[in-house]
Amino acid sequence: MDPALYTFIAHKDLPFANPLSEDTMARAAEMLEIVPGAQIVDFGAGFCELPIRLATAYLAHVSAVELSPIIAAAARERIHTRVVGLPAGKPRGSVTLFEGDAGTFRTRLETASYDVGICIGSTHALGGYEHTLDVLSKIVKPGGSIMVGEGIWQARPAPAYLHATGIGEDEFFTHDRCIELGIDRKLRPRWAVTATQREWDEYEWAHHRAIDLFCTTHRDSPDALAMQARSDAWRKAYYRHGRGTLGFGLYVFEV
Repeated sequence: MDPALYTFIAHKDLPFANPLSEDTMARAAEMLEIVPGAQIVDFGAGFCELPIRLATAYLAHVSAVELSPIIAAAARERIHTRVVGLPAGKPRGSVTLFEGDAGTFRTRLETASYDVGICIGSTHALGGYEHTLDVLSKIVKPGGSIMVGEGIWQARPAPAYLHATGIGEDEFFTHDRCIELGIDRKLRPRWAVTATQREWDEYEWAHHRAIDLFCTTHRDSPDALAMQARSDAWRKAYYRHGRGTLGFGLYVFEV
C-alpha cells in the first residue's frame, strides 16, 4: 500500500488535515498576531490550506514545506487558483511551496529569519515535538510566534489500542506537558486548545468515509484492499479504545 496515497485520499476533502474545526483554526490564526508582510514558514503544510488563508487574509508571505509529491501537486493547484489567480491589484501575500524533506529544508534557514513558525501534525518531520519547539524557536525572531499541533494523550492508552494502531505510549505527551515543554525552553505560552470530542468524531468518520468511497469506486486499484483493511482496523481501534484517549492539541508560544 502506498502510504502517501492513503493520506492524500483521507484528507483531500477536509478543510484542514487535522481534527480542529474551521472556527478553531481561524482563532489560532488570530493568536499568531500576524502583520502584513510577515514572513512565515510552515513545515508539513499538506494541501497548504492554512498558508493560503494566511497569505490572503493577513497578506503574509509563507514558505510552505511538504514532502508528499501527490499532496504537493494538489497544493500547487490551490495556490495557483486562490493566491496567484487573485484579480490584479487586489492586495495579497504569497505562498511558496518547497517539495521535499522538512529536515533538509530547515538546515538552509538562518537564525531568527521568520516572524512566525508553524508545524501542525508533522512534528515527526523535525524529530518530534520537543525538537520542533527547538527548531522553530531558533528560526523565529524574538517576539515572534510559533504554533505547533500535536497528538496528545487524554488518558493512558490501553495496550490493545497501542497494539492495534502501532502507536508507542512514549510517542505523545499530555496537554499540560506540551505547554510545560515550551515554558522549559523560555517560550511564553500565548494560547492553547484541544480538539473537542465532536471534532474528533467528525474527523475520524470523515477520514474513514473517504477511504471507503475510494476503495468502493477503485476496486481494481492495487492499493484498495490494503487501504480498506487499514481503515477498518483504525476505525475499530478508535471506537473501542481511542475515543477519549488520543487527543490533539494546538499550542501558540511567543519566542
